[in-house]
Amino acid sequence: MGRPATAAIRLTTGEREPVRYATTTALAATLVDGRERIFGLQTVDGATPLVGERILVKNNGVLNGIYDASEGEWHRSTDARSSRNLQKGTTVHIQAGATNAGNVYAFQTDKPVIGADIITLALYMTDSAAQDVMDARDVAVAAKDTAVGAAGTATAAAGAASASAGAAATSASTAEGHKDTAVAAAGTATAAAGTATGAAGTASTSAGQAMTFRNQAEGFKNAAEAAAASVTFTKDTDGTMAANSDAVVPSQAAVVTYVAAAIAAIRNGVSSAFDTLSEIATELALKAPLNSPALTGNPTAPTQTAGNNTTRLATTAFVTAAINAVLNGVSSAFDTLAEIATELGLKAPLNSPALTGTPTAPTAANGTNNTQIATTAFVLANGGSGITLLTPQGTTSGTTKDFTVPTNAKKIMVNVAGLSKSGSSHVIVQLGDAGGIETTGYLSGAYTGGTGSNTTTGFGIGISSGADVIHGKWELDLLDATNNTWVCAANMGGSNAAYGAVEGGSKSLSQAITTVRITMVNGTDTFDAGTANVSYMI
Repeated sequence: MGRPATAAIRLTTGEREPVRYATTTALAATLVDGRERIFGLQTVDGATPLVGERILVKNNGVLNGIYDASEGEWHRSTDARSSRNLQKGTTVHIQAGATNAGNVYAFQTDKPVIGADIITLALYMTDSAAQDVMDARDVAVAAKDTAVGAAGTATAAAGAASASAGAAATSASTAEGHKDTAVAAAGTATAAAGTATGAAGTASTSAGQAMTFRNQAEGFKNAAEAAAASVTFTKDTDGTMAANSDAVVPSQAAVVTYVAAAIAAIRNGVSSAFDTLSEIATELALKAPLNSPALTGNPTAPTQTAGNNTTRLATTAFVTAAINAVLNGVSSAFDTLAEIATELGLKAPLNSPALTGTPTAPTAANGTNNTQIATTAFVLANGGSGITLLTPQGTTSGTTKDFTVPTNAKKIMVNVAGLSKSGSSHVIVQLGDAGGIETTGYLSGAYTGGTGSNTTTGFGIGISSGADVIHGKWELDLLDATNNTWVCAANMGGSNAAYGAVEGGSKSLSQAITTVRITMVNGTDTFDAGTANVSYMI
C-alpha cells in the first residue's frame, strides 16, 4: 500500500491520523457522574490495544470518535476532540484488526455536539479500493515532484539566461545559446507538466477519490512555477551570481505559509490553551504520574461492585457499602470499635462472673434439681422459706387420687377434709417413684377409738366405717436421702361422731419420690365426698 498522507494533505482533505484498530461491537461503558465513559484495555476487533494506541470507536452512539487506549479512562485523541475535527466527510484509515484492517471510515454526522449527539460512521472504502487510490495518489505525487523539478530546472535556466544576457556585449552567440537552453528547459517543464496531467488522469480512472489528489498535484505544479517566477537572486559586485546561486530558495512569503501550515498540522485543532509547548509543559506539571501518584484536591474514580477484591481503586462509596455490610443494620450505639469496647467493659465474663447491682435470671420450674441458677422466687416456691401447695382434688369419685411431687422434696403433707367412702376399707397413703407406686413394705401402726391396727400396704389410719367423715393429715418427712426412707405421722378426726385416730410408720423407696397416692386397702371402695390436696417443702 502507498505511504500515508502527510499532515498537510490530511489537513487539506479532512483525513485524520490513522488509527490502529476500529471497533466491530460496542465497548463496555461505565456511568460516571451521569455520563457514560470507557475504561480499561478492552478487546477491539480481535486484538487488545496497547496503551496510547489510537482506536476508532464506531458502535457506541454518543461515545463514537477517536480515542487513545488506556488502562484507566479513555480520552478522545487531540485531533478528534471538537465538533470541527469530526465534521461530516472526515475520514480515518484503519491500520490493523481481524475485520477492519486497511478499511477507511467516514464520519456522517453534521456538526455533532461531542458527548451529546449520536455520531455515526460509514465505510468509506475497503482495503482493496484504498490501495488503488493510494497507488494513484503516489503516481500523482511523483508527477508533482517531476513538475517541481522541471520548474526548478526552468528557473535555473532562466538564471543562466539572465547571466548570459549581462555578458551579451562580449558574447552574443553565447547569449543565444543560453536562450536556446532556456527554451529547451521550458519545453522540458511543459513535458513534465503534461506527464503530471496524464498521471492525474490515470488516478481519476482508478477511483473518484483520486481526482482530489490530481487537483492537488496540479496546484503544487502551478505553485512551483509561480514560485520559480518570483525567485530573486543577489549578485556580487562584479555582476556575477552569488556563490549559492545553484540553490533554489523560496520567497519569504512561501516560507511563512509553509511554516504556518506545518504548525497547524501539528496542532491539529487542539484547544488554544494547549497549542504551545509552554502551555503543554504547564499542564503536564499539573498531571499525576502513573507510578505512585500523589493526588490532591478531591480525586474521583468509578465505584466498583460490592465484593470486588482486586487492586482497583476503592471510592468512599465502595468503602461505605463494605462497612455497612459488616455493620448489617446494627444500632448506631454499637457501630464503632470504641463503642463495642466500652460495652464489653460493662459485661460479665462467662467464667466466675462477679455480678453487681440486682442480677436477675429465669425462674426454674418447681422441683428442678440441676445446675440451673436458682432465683429468689424458686427458693421460696420450693421450701426455701415456704410451702408449695398443689391443686386440690375432689374425693367424690374414683378409687385413687394421685399427686406429683418433686424428687427433691423433703417434707410432704397430705390433707383431707370431709372425705368419705362407699365401704368399710381403711383409707391409706402410698408413695411412688420412677418405677411406679410402692404397694408393699410399709411399716405402719394406727390407734383409733381405743383400737389398734397395722398396715403393710400403705400408711393407714384405722378408720373403717363407710359412714365416717374424715378430717386431718398425713405428714411425711425424708429420713435418709441415701436410701429414700420416709417416716409418716398422721392425725385424724371424724365429724360424724366423736372419735380420733393417730398413725405412725416408715417406708424405703427404690428411687427418689415422685408421687403420693390416697386410696383404700381393698382398692375397690370408691370416694363419695370431700376434698384432698398435697403440699411440700424442699
